[in-house]
Amino acid sequence: MEILNAGADLSRRAVVYTLQGLSFREYLNMTQGAEFPRVTLPALLKDHAAIAKRVIGAIRPLAFFEGYLRRGYYPYFREQDELYYIQAE
Repeated sequence: MEILNAGADLSRRAVVYTLQGLSFREYLNMTQGAEFPRVTLPALLKDHAAIAKRVIGAIRPLAFFEGYLRRGYYPYFREQDELYYIQAE
């Protein structure tokens, strides 16, 4: 349904939100109960081995990456899994 391009006033029928997607780090924090801090690019370039070691010591992130790619970008993935793609349109 192209609500934004409709000629009629649909403001009472639908609310349209602009929603920023989750990063993989945010997804892991939500699904795994982890608290991985944000890492800047300079910090990552300088200390990537130690950062990777901390992450791998806590979880195996690649085990969750496919789930993130399929249904983890928008935070409503936790509500109703079968409706994820309908809501993402």
